[in-house]
Order: sequence, then structure tokens, then C-alpha cells
Amino acid sequence: MSDARVTGPPLSREEVDRTLARLRDERERIGAALLELEAHQGYQLLEGAALTGETRRVQADVQSRAASLWTLFDLYGRAVDAAEELRARHGRPGQAQLAELTRLLTGASVELPVREVPLERRTLLAVPSGERLTLRAAVDRMTALYEEIARSVAALDTVWSTLLSRLAEVEAERRGAASPRARASPSARSTASSPGSSTRRR
Repeated sequence: MSDARVTGPPLSREEVDRTLARLRDERERIGAALLELEAHQGYQLLEGAALTGETRRVQADVQSRAASLWTLFDLYGRAVDAAEELRARHGRPGQAQLAELTRLLTGASVELPVREVPLERRTLLAVPSGERLTLRAAVDRMTALYEEIARSVAALDTVWSTLLSRLAEVEAERRGAASPRARASPSARSTASSPGSSTRRR
């Protein structure tokens, strides 16, 4: 059992079951949103592009945030799984099981690895262990990461769409300028360049 303590009375069996049902639905919706984000055209372009300058910095930032987001989602899912497994083992949980379920569901049951703890949240004398979050705090942090990634991807997608649109206009203009020359008749050009043509016009 973790050292993370929960104050107050434990949840009842009915409260545990309601909380687990909500968390299962929440986990599915978060997972679907993450997959949808990765399938976005802007995200796909960002993943596969060889970029430079400011756009490269944005790309690296998005990739770093996405890695943190998926790590946090995995840890969040493990905490929910642990609670589900404990509940499944006890059809009529006693006080000890309810206390542990309460800790998992409302206490700081999501432990981040040390590399995921932001530098500004570390202290000089802190024991090198991961930061602990409640499930609600984990969702709040995932939400912030998701929104930051989505904003960056949407902004770059808009820039790329504008650039591609302009490139298409330039290509259309180039083709339009070349069309009159391409439509010139070969026979007309041959007649105009024939040595006898000027003599006949006299």
C-alpha cells in the first residue's frame, strides 16, 4: 500500500461502484481523443516533416508534450485498473478493502516517474522519487497538455494550409501564362518563319 494518505471516511460500496463507472467512461473518452489527435492531418505532417528554425522548435515541443501525455494516460489507466481489479476480487468489500479503494480512487495513486516531474516542481533536497497525483489531478494535467498540443497543431496546420493554397495559386498562374504560347499553331509559326513568306506579302 502507498504512503499517500486519504483523510476522511472511506467511500461506500455504492460510491466506489459509481466512481469506477465514471472513470471507465472517462478513460475511454480520453483514449479516443488522443487517437483522434494523432490522426489529425496537422499532427501527421508535424510527425513526418524535417523542419528547421521556429517550426522545428514547435515540433520538438509538441513531441515532448505528446510523450508526457501518453505516459500520464498510461499511469492513470493503471491506477484505474488496480481499483477495478481490487473491486472485482471482493464482491462485498470490507472496511480494509474500501479504505484501499478510496485511496486508489481519491488519493494520490498516480505516481509519475522522476523524468516526468517538471524541473520547477523539484527541490534541492527532495528525495528523487516521482510526483504523486490524484486521478482528478492527472486528468487536469492531461487536459492542459492536450490543449497545448492541439493549439500548436492547429496553428501550424493553418500556416501550412495557407502556404499550400498560395503555392497552388502560383502554379495555376504559371500554367495560365504558359498556355498562350502552348496554343500557338506549329503551322502558323512555320509560315511566319518561311523565307518566301515576306516576298509574297510584297
